Amino acid sequence: MNRKDSIKKMESYINEKYDDDFEYLEEFGGKAWGDNRQISILCKSKKYPEIPVTLIYDKKEEAYYDNYADVKYCKQADQSINDTLSEIFKNTRFHYEPYKDLISGGSASNFDADKPFEDYLLNRGITIIAYVDNTKQLSAQEIEDAFTQKLVNHMYCDMVNIYFLDNYTDDLETDYSIANKIVVNHEYTNQLSIRMRNAQKIESISWEK
Repeated sequence: MNRKDSIKKMESYINEKYDDDFEYLEEFGGKAWGDNRQISILCKSKKYPEIPVTLIYDKKEEAYYDNYADVKYCKQADQSINDTLSEIFKNTRFHYEPYKDLISGGSASNFDADKPFEDYLLNRGITIIAYVDNTKQLSAQEIEDAFTQKLVNHMYCDMVNIYFLDNYTDDLETDYSIANKIVVNHEYTNQLSIRMRNAQKIESISWEK
């Protein structure tokens, strides 16, 4: 089967797999690299058009992998992250890295996107990265207790990184380079890191100044 026919077969596969309509956008990953092992394409979902769907065909294994679940549940994951941080920090200003930015990069899996959101969170183990205004500071213990309750009982994730800033700026929401500079140059007052095991049990909590 030539490459063009393989891509058509991939289009047919994903349209049959999910209750959605997909439009082929482009191939990515480099043809020279893909010729030997796999073909990777991007598609546009009619239901969730904001983020391209990655579809990978492993020629050796004759298996398909996609990130449709990431695309499908992106807004719901974002809302869960926002609700978690809003409940903990209340009226304190914060900015978190949008979930769609964390799932980009062409990753895919064989997770069944027809499974419910909670199963997706348990399988995916999402990451929360946020920047918080340090001027209305809760105690470290209050923050730990609040996260412990939320993470264990309501929010499944693999990792939480919270950076507390004395010079918080609303420009964080529009300029990614600011956040990157803060992390690289350690321009934060405190950092809270939480590691989870199997997206359900807290493995470690640490603070760094």
